[in-house]
Amino acid sequence: MSDVEEPSASLQPAPLRRRAAFAEALHENQLDMGKLKNMAFMGIPEELRAVYWKILLGLLPSDTTLWESTLERRRALYRSYVDEFLVDPHKSANAAEGTSTAAADHPLSTSSDSKWSQFFANNDLLQEINKDVLRTYPDMQFFSRGPEAKDALRRILFVYAKLNPGVKYVQGMNELLAPLFYIFCEYDKETSQEHAEADAFFCFTMLMSEFMDLFIKSLDRADSGILACIADISSLLKQKDPHLWSYLDAQGLNPQFYLLRWLTALLAQELGLPDLLRVWDSLFASRNRFEFLKYFCISMIISVRDKLLHGTFAENMDLLQHYPPGIDILDIIDMAVRLKQGGRVSGHQ
Repeated sequence: MSDVEEPSASLQPAPLRRRAAFAEALHENQLDMGKLKNMAFMGIPEELRAVYWKILLGLLPSDTTLWESTLERRRALYRSYVDEFLVDPHKSANAAEGTSTAAADHPLSTSSDSKWSQFFANNDLLQEINKDVLRTYPDMQFFSRGPEAKDALRRILFVYAKLNPGVKYVQGMNELLAPLFYIFCEYDKETSQEHAEADAFFCFTMLMSEFMDLFIKSLDRADSGILACIADISSLLKQKDPHLWSYLDAQGLNPQFYLLRWLTALLAQELGLPDLLRVWDSLFASRNRFEFLKYFCISMIISVRDKLLHGTFAENMDLLQHYPPGIDILDIIDMAVRLKQGGRVSGHQ
């Protein structure tokens, strides 16, 4: 268990003092991870979010003297992955023109070593990824002002799928990746987009290593699978707000109808980007990310309990599948902390 505690999200010092404390915490050769996580749980200043996320997700080690060499090594490794997996047989054919290799490797080759065979095998995967990437934050200027951002998302997701054939690509992964890449590009001015792409790849990989079981269909019914996670949330809701749980259960409102999407995208489809970034600060800083996610989901449900208790099945289904904006995200985080510490709901909050 980590030594970080989860304080109230609303108890924050003055903004200028807070920013100075966050910046000062990075000046040590050996980071105090407990202190750093405690601070990050309460919300990271926008201009420091990129470096803090890289620390919290394990890209940057706690020994700051190793940062430069670590980033150099990992960025070079990502470039090697891109070169290895993103095969362009047209370029290879031009380079090998007139050689025996060119004669053997052609678009109709059935050899498993053929670059053309690899190209066609990869094409279906790229098309699947592209469908979701094109739908990623379509109204955000960052993702719509040119092809560069979406090209980077495609490369990252493709390389991840090639390195993880047991998982490959699953719909929703684009929603996890996009905020990481956006933050690393827009709020780390010392990092080029090329380096932000590599950093986002490794942070996405580390995030997926923790939440991967939510994406693997064969593990749906395992203790670590998504159905077990949904059952845990339902059981916790029953403990914390038995009246609300009974009402939804009597309506036959199966929590899978809304929690599947909440969990697999880590709430990226439910919350506006500013709120999502703030929630991810606390999620990444949590001693047990799965537990925080479960209690946060319960808090989201309880935060709209008045509407739910007066709603029909259809109204409640729509409410939970299209979570309403305008609810203070800090209030939901604070409730999650209180519930996790043993609080319960009796009547109205």
